[in-house]
Amino acid sequence: MKKLPPEPRRRPSQSRSKVLVDAIIQACKQVLADEGEERLTTNRIAEVAGVTIGSLYQYFPNKEAILANLLSEEFAAASDQVCREVTPRVAAQIGISLRATIHELIHVTAELHLRYLRLHGSFYREYHDFFDFHGKVNKHMTEVFHQPSWQDWLPDLLKKYKSEIIVSDLDQAAFISANIIEGLISTALKDRPEWLESEVYLDNIETAVMNFLQGCNGE
Repeated sequence: MKKLPPEPRRRPSQSRSKVLVDAIIQACKQVLADEGEERLTTNRIAEVAGVTIGSLYQYFPNKEAILANLLSEEFAAASDQVCREVTPRVAAQIGISLRATIHELIHVTAELHLRYLRLHGSFYREYHDFFDFHGKVNKHMTEVFHQPSWQDWLPDLLKKYKSEIIVSDLDQAAFISANIIEGLISTALKDRPEWLESEVYLDNIETAVMNFLQGCNGE
């Protein structure tokens, strides 16, 4: 079950209150960027926002609720940029080899998480399943760019390299491969986040996928 982050006490309904809430969220972003996660407190956010702590608590019960709003806004704004960055990188590898495509897919997935892990640290580690940024990017890819999500095109990729794959059911092969990648990256994000920057760890994920698809002698 996904762990849910704290919710706001209430939503702003008037223009003045919307300006106040936006100032709080932007102050949270500024403190994170300039001072780091360890300096992020409700008092510091209120100070940077230029509002009283009482005004802040009218809308947010704690800093986690502010972070949740900030992340939601960032994910919505970043989806388009990420799609434009990721699509050509993965597409460029499809004609080279199956391994090259899997390699790029693993690195892209790790980088998506690292982007927010570096900004939001322990909060992102704790609640990343709830925000599901990877899923939001896939949804944006299909709805805005009218391109298949990577779960949708992975079976087609395996069909292209069918002669190299020992698993007979390619839909199952795609499902299992996707879950190997997502599962090992998600687990590392929660328990060993430093591994997401480790080429050794990412190469081991690649080896696990390729050994499943091609057997232990897969190149």
